[in-house]
Formats: sequence, structure tokens, C-alpha cells
Amino acid sequence: MLTRIQGWLVQLALLSMVAITVVDVIGRYLFNSPLSGAYELTQLHMTVLIFIGLPMVTARNAHVKIDFLRPLLGARARFVQDCVVGVISALVLAVLAWKLAELGLRFASHGDGTIFANIPFAPFAFIDAVLVACAAICALVVPFRNRAQPTTPPKTKDLA
Repeated sequence: MLTRIQGWLVQLALLSMVAITVVDVIGRYLFNSPLSGAYELTQLHMTVLIFIGLPMVTARNAHVKIDFLRPLLGARARFVQDCVVGVISALVLAVLAWKLAELGLRFASHGDGTIFANIPFAPFAFIDAVLVACAAICALVVPFRNRAQPTTPPKTKDLA
């Protein structure tokens, strides 16, 4: 359910980015009046896209991986590897969430925001911090969820 909501939010952010770009381009080239703050709005939408997608990708265990040794490992060794990778990933993501929260506090105390649209940065930093923290939790849970499901080593294709 949560992934479905996140998916809809990502699609909404993408659609609004397209609308902002279309209005900006039409305004710029047809009416010589671009959309004020379009670049800033696009930047803020990118943070939403990236940080909403991060927990989704982590929960699905769909990050890009290079696993040339994994097929050689037994089930127990694969589980240990998944746990180690999950813990390291969770620690890195937790530090990132903490730093984003600190950044949000700094933005809030200074009143930082976009130049043209005057949109405050602090809410975006706080939301991003929460989403990264969710990804950290997912990184810890994924190895155990995968262990409950039967896994088989991936089949390799001979490209020769």
C-alpha cells in the first residue's frame, strides 16, 4: 500500500515537472515571458523524486548490484552477506538522514528558500530526512524478508 502511494507521488511529481517545463518553454518562446522560478521548482521536484524513490528501491531490493561472487556462495553465506550489506547501507543512510535533518534545522533558522518563488527549503530537507530514515529501516529489514522467501542463485547467460 505504501509503495503504491509513493509510486503515485513520484508520478505526480514527474507530471508536474513536465507541466512546469512545458509552461516555461511556451512562455519563454511564444510570449517572451518564462515561468518565474521554473528552475527552482524543477530542482525541488527532483529532490522529491529521488528521496521518495529511495525507500521504494530499497524495500524492493532493486539497487544496482554487481554480484559475481554471489552464485558461488551457499544460502547461509548469502544471508550473511545480505545482512552485512544491509547494516552498512542502513548506517550510511542513517548518517545521511541525520545530516539532512541538521540541514533542515539550519535552513529553518536562517529562513533559507528559493530566490524567485520564495519557497522555504526546510520542509523539503525534513521530508527528505524522514524518507532516507525509512530507507535505512528498509535496508535492515530486506535481508530477513528475503530469507523468508526461497531464493535460488541467478542463472547466468553465456554471452559468447
